[in-house]
Amino acid sequence: MGNAGLNTRVTFADAVEEIRGSRWGGLDFFRSGRAAAIATNLDAMVEAGVKVLPGARHVFNALKLTAPDDVRAVILGQDPYPTPGDAHGLAFSVEGRNRKLPMSLRTIQQAIEQDTGLALPDHADLSQWAGNGV
Repeated sequence: MGNAGLNTRVTFADAVEEIRGSRWGGLDFFRSGRAAAIATNLDAMVEAGVKVLPGARHVFNALKLTAPDDVRAVILGQDPYPTPGDAHGLAFSVEGRNRKLPMSLRTIQQAIEQDTGLALPDHADLSQWAGNGV
């Protein structure tokens, strides 16, 4: 099978097209062309050397990991983490299980533990939450 596609750069336009073909594609943001216009601008910025976080490969992870009918709660973040390798398309989440818990996520987890009594993981990757509708 070879290595075809392994080093292919994913663009923001690619990310939008992937979502347009999913169950999330019916959202007006994607149907209207606004997402495509923003993606075009972001791709131009990246080509000009601007660092954009999260990268195109991760920008819609929340939508990729959670089907519309499975959404139970939505967490919105104001700004992605500014360190390359941290932001990965899930608010307050940091990719990888061996990463330090960001202060904002630690605060969220402490509030959840106090409200529910549930013990939460000591890692910062919330991909499992997304898979469970959050």
